[in-house]
Amino acid sequence: MSPRSPDAAEQAARWLAQLEVEVPLMLSRDRPAAIERITGAYGDYLDALEHYIDSGEMTPMSRMVRGLRVYWEGTGKVAEGRVWIARTLSRPEAETRTPARAMLLDHAACLALSSGDFAAAIAGFRECLAVRREVGPASLLPVTLSHLGIGLRSGGDLPGARAAFDECIRLCEETGEDEILSGALYWCARVAVDEGDLDEAQALLDRSLVVRRSHEHTAPWQHGVVMLVRAVMAAKTGKLREARRLFDDGVARMAENGGTFEDLPAYERAWFERPVSQAVDKAS
Repeated sequence: MSPRSPDAAEQAARWLAQLEVEVPLMLSRDRPAAIERITGAYGDYLDALEHYIDSGEMTPMSRMVRGLRVYWEGTGKVAEGRVWIARTLSRPEAETRTPARAMLLDHAACLALSSGDFAAAIAGFRECLAVRREVGPASLLPVTLSHLGIGLRSGGDLPGARAAFDECIRLCEETGEDEILSGALYWCARVAVDEGDLDEAQALLDRSLVVRRSHEHTAPWQHGVVMLVRAVMAAKTGKLREARRLFDDGVARMAENGGTFEDLPAYERAWFERPVSQAVDKAS
């Protein structure tokens, strides 16, 4: 069947619509079931993406990538996902600075970050941010700044990360974007932990959880992740039993709410595990 045939276009549109139904479910307590359903029809979703790549339709192509990126990260298919997104960005249509190009850059950078390729992630987020400042939509600037901040922090640029989060937080406060705000506050707390300012980190975590009350259905396992941060903070202050308890409870809380500790990138797991393990070893 030709990629431009009416039947191929109709099938691709149907799978895109189905994927966009599944995306919020992959970010909820229903995550395992949603991932299982996508896995069962994975070949059909890839056929739909292939159709959009062949036809050069940038907007549905970028929407398809958005949904599949969440799936690729959730199933350990990050390398495969990076290959697919590279193909979308190689299309001639993708060279134009459009919102669709920005979306592809954003999700390519997210997968680069998940694989620990910080340089590629930061470069992708920076270009995505530049495109969105130029052509919009302005509503996506906060999430782009948050992604850039995460990349910069992961790459060791704490001042750069703090600047990105500060702008993100300011924009979120101006627009009432609480979901992005709570995430930016959480990651800014991580920067404070890295800088050794545990009092600021505590205050930022507390505020993040207050803001999260308006959207607790999204990524509910995040409460468990916050407990892991508190475990790291306890370990850094010599509270060894509390650190171990918080770590174990955090891992369990993640699992109870549709996520697992193993879902985190390897470098993130190490950030949580290393100080707790070192503290326990010292006490032994």
